[in-house]
Amino acid sequence: MAYITMAFVKTWFPVYMLLFEMYNIYPDIIDFWRVPTVGKLIGVLLFLAVFPLCRPLRRCYLIFHRAVFFNMIYFPYLSRMQDIPSPSKIEVFYGHYGAPAKLDDGVTNLAYSRDAPQAGMLRVSSALSDFINNLPSTRELVLPISRESVYQVLVSQAHSFVRQNNPYSFLSRVSGKGILVTNGASAHDLMRSSLLPAFTKDNINRLAPGFIEHSSKLVAAVDSKLDPTCAHTSLDLEEPITRSLTDSTCQALVGAHFDLLEQPGSKTALAFGELATEAATFTTVLHCMFKFMRWGSRNIIDNFVRDAANAKIALHDSKYGYKDVVGSDGASSDIISFLLAHDAAEWNADNFLAQFYSLLAMQSDTIGGIRRTLWYLTLYPEIQSRLRDEIRTAFPGGAASITSAGDLTSLRFLDCVLKESLRLAPPRSDTIYRKAVKDVYIDGHRIPKGTTVYVDAYLLNRQPSVWDPDASEFCPERWQQRESDADAFTDEQNLMTFSKGPSSCIGEKFALLQMKAFLAGLVGTFSFESPEEDPMADKDNVYSAEKLKALLVARVPGW
Repeated sequence: MAYITMAFVKTWFPVYMLLFEMYNIYPDIIDFWRVPTVGKLIGVLLFLAVFPLCRPLRRCYLIFHRAVFFNMIYFPYLSRMQDIPSPSKIEVFYGHYGAPAKLDDGVTNLAYSRDAPQAGMLRVSSALSDFINNLPSTRELVLPISRESVYQVLVSQAHSFVRQNNPYSFLSRVSGKGILVTNGASAHDLMRSSLLPAFTKDNINRLAPGFIEHSSKLVAAVDSKLDPTCAHTSLDLEEPITRSLTDSTCQALVGAHFDLLEQPGSKTALAFGELATEAATFTTVLHCMFKFMRWGSRNIIDNFVRDAANAKIALHDSKYGYKDVVGSDGASSDIISFLLAHDAAEWNADNFLAQFYSLLAMQSDTIGGIRRTLWYLTLYPEIQSRLRDEIRTAFPGGAASITSAGDLTSLRFLDCVLKESLRLAPPRSDTIYRKAVKDVYIDGHRIPKGTTVYVDAYLLNRQPSVWDPDASEFCPERWQQRESDADAFTDEQNLMTFSKGPSSCIGEKFALLQMKAFLAGLVGTFSFESPEEDPMADKDNVYSAEKLKALLVARVPGW
């Protein structure tokens, strides 16, 4: 009986998988009349050819099916988006993405867009590379490559799409649903509207003294690691920057921090490190256990945040009760205080906890932004010297004389350098995936329901048709050379690092001000050089982790 059962499964399971995969690829397969006659014939012939060959293991079957059926037959002949141009060369097994690194750095998509300069969108096949490149579970992607098509997807037609392949989804395994892991349009909009009052320009500016304080602590920590006997010291800045940025962000959220930089061996600091590792490695099977059992690291961090939040709530209640007041009379400058000032009845320690983890996760992109900006400054020492001169000229009294958001905003060239770095090397270029919830027309092309649209920030930030012909060059001066305020506004709108529309990054102002505070302290105090013999040889490989590991650091006297 066991032998008969196994033979039956090996014979018929691939057939069921074929029908399931065909329906998954072509949702209207039941309405077979919609397929052209040639498509019907191809489908029948393919079924007859695959049926006797599908007795090997499921993995071999999937490789054969996806490679041959999708890349060689469905994509070029049966797709309902034939009117959207696509790259001519397609690999049998991996579609248009044969190697993992090609999609991660955005270079492949940029090359495809330059082969079709007049197109507003491109249609590409991910096929088997969706496993290799961590793409969403789809095989046909649409890439908007013009500003008009991007605007339609993210802004004017945003209600027709939902977020997909959220890189922060692991947070739901730790803390439940915060803003970064909420994908439903209505749920996300409601959550965003409740948080927005805390992220106004005025409120963010009030956080600047805290950012500057932690920047000073980072400068002192780096200075203590320098070898006084050497002209330059090779330092891995990843750990001190990460610790200091995390403390700074936590302070800005709840008015207390983990003290990761100055006391890395404390109970809270160790618990946070363990929790960060667990959050990224937890499996779905362990999710349920972790969600209901508050043990170890999770319990320590949860209690820390709750205690800080409850202290702020008690302070607010003792002053104002449940009235909506702006805390301009000496009230704490942190996000939870801003939220309580706007609507105290809506917030308590538990519902703020989920938002805490989501908002804290934003600092990972801030860390990447700072480190890549420093790396660019090692490639262009003349720009680094000019930036240092601006900082020291504006504040001859040293870093201690930088005290407010206005001081940071006055550093115009710092603003240009930071924006240019974020343009060429967005911390996350592969996060803007949208899934169509209904048939929609974008740039004159019909996008069927269920189609995944991938807005590649790396591609759009380097697109010559959107920027200048030298769009791939690091040129901070481009942000100063605009003839009018309208041109400068257009540049801000074209910068896709923080996305656009109702699902854009809620912490954009927060991140920019925080990065300025840390860069002003670091660049004003130290010089940075690359340890590589020819650092310009591979300057476009901005996502190489090794390039950011160690820099040659020296203190520049006179400040």
